[in-house]
Amino acid sequence: MAVSPDSTPLVAGNDDASGFWRPASGLRPPHSCDNARVQPLNAALPGVIRTLLAQSPMSEGKFEFAWRAAVGEAMERVTTATLREDGTVEVLVDGVAWRKEVRRSQAVILAKLQGLLGSSVVKKVKVTGGGR
Repeated sequence: MAVSPDSTPLVAGNDDASGFWRPASGLRPPHSCDNARVQPLNAALPGVIRTLLAQSPMSEGKFEFAWRAAVGEAMERVTTATLREDGTVEVLVDGVAWRKEVRRSQAVILAKLQGLLGSSVVKKVKVTGGGR
């Protein structure tokens, strides 16, 4: 019988037939992955996106990506957003209902854009269009 460095008896194979050695007791050795630091993808993704955006220079494409990430696909389809040099995001909206929705969400949109691009880059959001 094979024995581990700590003298635990080992047997070949396991229930998934991978052929690896495992303790004879049936317990598997601990993985090198620390489960306390494993996060679901949807929790880790914003931080990854923020890091990637911070590493690239400001461009129209970078702003468009951040806008899409901040507002979602539906709102992105009915808006045209432009980042001015003074840090104002001008948002042209199609339709009265969407204008109301964008205005209602202005603070959240500003916070998301600042989180993605930095508060020194995005200072305010100004909504135009969509009638009264």
